[in-house]
Amino acid sequence: MVLANLDAAEGKIAAAERHLDAAAEIDPRAAAEARALLAAAPYRQADPAELVSARDAVDHAPETPEPPLETSVVLSAHHGLHGHLRLYLLGLLDARLGEAARAAQYARELETLPVPGDVGSLAPDLAKGIRAESAARRGRPADVTTAFEGVRRETWYELATTSPFFAQARERFIQAEALEAQGRESEAAPLYRSLSGQATMFELPYLAPAQLRLGEIAERQGRTDEAAQHYSRVLELWRNADPSLQPLVKEARARLAKLKGEK
Repeated sequence: MVLANLDAAEGKIAAAERHLDAAAEIDPRAAAEARALLAAAPYRQADPAELVSARDAVDHAPETPEPPLETSVVLSAHHGLHGHLRLYLLGLLDARLGEAARAAQYARELETLPVPGDVGSLAPDLAKGIRAESAARRGRPADVTTAFEGVRRETWYELATTSPFFAQARERFIQAEALEAQGRESEAAPLYRSLSGQATMFELPYLAPAQLRLGEIAERQGRTDEAAQHYSRVLELWRNADPSLQPLVKEARARLAKLKGEK
């Protein structure tokens, strides 16, 4: 699963899926959760069949023994939370598929499900993420911003560094995109910059898309040298990205060439 995350950071989605196939032989539930997040990544256009397959895998994932709480945080980060993650992922995938009513129902269930201690604001934050995704699919950035009102993202730092759900990189990215779409670039930029991979490796798949957006913001604001640095970073990170992500790479390359030509 770590290797799958690193492959996704390089835009190698097919390679990431192969690693998750191997992970499923060890822990099918954890692999299904990771595959659902990969399928729902907002910077890529997932095939509806992929989303449905990921949703079915989460919905029918078998119960697997959980390690004792006293084991490594890496192994026990989701102890007692798989029911919550199931609701979140089903809601998220339904939102991506345009099933807004079902997604909203999962968000409500998630908010009312009892949570174990010491998980911070995870459940209500993820419920907001479901609602924000539904708004994003409908092309309503103001509603995305509204969905995130009151989000806290409070957690123990070790959980955020070892779990993509606690890290909430996905939610930060779509929140930033919504703010940018509303012209609120000063609020969007810090969220994009937070996706650096320095706090948790689960930010890494969002590093290249965030760099592209930061480049666009800097270019619009006339900071061309900074914009060129962001675009160059995209080309470095995703130089071997899968064909499905090459349009973003081509966009970064074209913008960089335009800046160099003007200079």
